[in-house]
Amino acid sequence: MAQNNRALSQQFERILQVIDKPHALTLGIFPPMIITQAETNAYLHLHSRELLPPGVYSPDILLTREGIDASAQLNFDQIRADTPSHDWGDSVLAIVFHGTQPISFHVRLARQDDKHLLLIEHVVVGSTPIPDFMVQMALKSYVKPRYHVDLTQPFDLPEHVTQVEFDPGRIVFYRGEKVTH
Repeated sequence: MAQNNRALSQQFERILQVIDKPHALTLGIFPPMIITQAETNAYLHLHSRELLPPGVYSPDILLTREGIDASAQLNFDQIRADTPSHDWGDSVLAIVFHGTQPISFHVRLARQDDKHLLLIEHVVVGSTPIPDFMVQMALKSYVKPRYHVDLTQPFDLPEHVTQVEFDPGRIVFYRGEKVTH
């Protein structure tokens, strides 16, 4: 099983490299790139310690036609110990929740003008729905400073990616020459 996870994780990494830097594009041929749920979960399981903050365990995703359903276990005692006191978004959650709790949420890709936006919705910790303003606060006060990415802002897809389509168990990145209007 570990060998299979390693192979799936390496496939995930290869696909991300092509999507990020399409150095292998020749003769104007842009085949779609497909990332599977199995590849993504294998990558998350093998690299979660380096990718995710302390206190986040057992990440798992389900790819659906509507986007990504994600879940994990959060150890709030560990998060509280690792969070600076000025991180209000995480501090409030760490005050309310104790011990290890499951978290689940849905992510979908939306268009805003000529850009894309990740919408993180339906966040539930344990059995408690988390209001959107608290999710946005946590994204700005925790994710942005630690990972140097603002998940609340629109972004451009890579130049050669023309469309992203979610299907059950996979994400398809359609590629080709960008058409400028």
